[in-house]
Amino acid sequence: MSVIQAARAACNVTMPDFFARYDPSSRVRGRVETARGIHKDVNQRARRYPQVVRHRFLPLGYALYVIRAMPNHSPNFFDTVVSCCLQQPLPSHIFDAWERIYQIRNQASHTEPLSHEDYKRVLKDALSPDVWRTLMRIKQFLSS
Repeated sequence: MSVIQAARAACNVTMPDFFARYDPSSRVRGRVETARGIHKDVNQRARRYPQVVRHRFLPLGYALYVIRAMPNHSPNFFDTVVSCCLQQPLPSHIFDAWERIYQIRNQASHTEPLSHEDYKRVLKDALSPDVWRTLMRIKQFLSS
């Protein structure tokens, strides 16, 4: 979630006021075109509970595509937002871990049961102290 919040901040969603909430003033600026030509809105009202002001959460795969597309998003404020949070760009190993988790999850949800090694890989990537600390630093910066 923290990296998506950085994408939302880069699309001019007011932080921390709208950290996990739909921001009506930034509606048009939240659209991001992914490399697959899919448009995703990082500032869309949750469909399930429209009376609640939460923004709609993106599934793991779409979130990965959005974050990968952000450096090409015009204007590119994503790198600036992340650099403000971390005092450095988003480390590439975060994307590597995210991609591995997504691929394993996708395989399991569509075609095959997971092996013991797949479970271990997901847990290792998801709970890696370096990945976890990086994401928490972004979240803490944007939510405070």
